[in-house]
Amino acid sequence: EPVSLGDGQRVYGFRRYGDYLKDGPEGIPDLLSPAVLDRLETVGGATSLFTHLGQPASPRETPLLPAEEDAFREVARRFRSGSLWVTRTSTLLRHAMLKRSLRWHAEAAGGRTRIVLDGVDDPVFGRFMPGPEDLKLVAFRAEAPERTEVWMNGGPLLGNHLVTR
Repeated sequence: EPVSLGDGQRVYGFRRYGDYLKDGPEGIPDLLSPAVLDRLETVGGATSLFTHLGQPASPRETPLLPAEEDAFREVARRFRSGSLWVTRTSTLLRHAMLKRSLRWHAEAAGGRTRIVLDGVDDPVFGRFMPGPEDLKLVAFRAEAPERTEVWMNGGPLLGNHLVTR
């Protein structure tokens, strides 16, 4: 959410929520349980994992216990299958901003669909055109991706990587 600093500068604030009693490695099995991961997938949700892996509640011989390793293995399995996206928090927040603020419209042109990117209207960063790194975080679904193009700045973007079925 946008917030203003004391000097008037606008930035995004990122609030931490959660059970701080689970901020060590012993909380991982609960925070990344199959039920939590299933729910995130079902609702198309997102989470940011905050943990102190090097500060367990009690001394131990190994950095991670089997249940903690299993939780990370399940995340890795889902990531490899394509059902879960694993990224840095900054990338996740940028994706959320683009999802909320990207302005576009669709046009029909000669049996093809043209998705025209009009720009990003962001309450913190203002209006701007998305750059190459931003476009890696954007995707459009179309009935016929092979007949769909994405345009920006008066011309088509190379490739069709932004359009999926």
